[in-house]
Amino acid sequence: MIAKQSTYDWQRMFIGLASLGLGLVALIARYGTGPVEAGQVWAFGTFGKVAFVLALVWLAWPQLLWIKNLPGGGMAIAVVLAGILIFISRPKLLLYFIPPLVGIASLFVLITWIQRNLLPPK
Repeated sequence: MIAKQSTYDWQRMFIGLASLGLGLVALIARYGTGPVEAGQVWAFGTFGKVAFVLALVWLAWPQLLWIKNLPGGGMAIAVVLAGILIFISRPKLLLYFIPPLVGIASLFVLITWIQRNLLPPK
């Protein structure tokens, strides 16, 4: 079941426009000005990665809203976003951070499940 999209249309539109804008900035940094310098290559790489990730978030927006409503879904989304930020900044560090991030997310999902299903309501 996919969540309603009408309430969050402006957020999805903002993410799409930010993705297009950063992609355009990346292309201008790479091809728009004369000889290529080291800073331009860095800007192209960074803005290009961020634009690509935002484009993927734009595509997955309805499913992200659905995941957010699941038990522990907010924490799962936060862990995935932390992993994406780590990947954007230092791709090799992601190998060291995957096991702890998955463990923390699993722990919070388990705690949420226990609170909802096993503990008496307050």
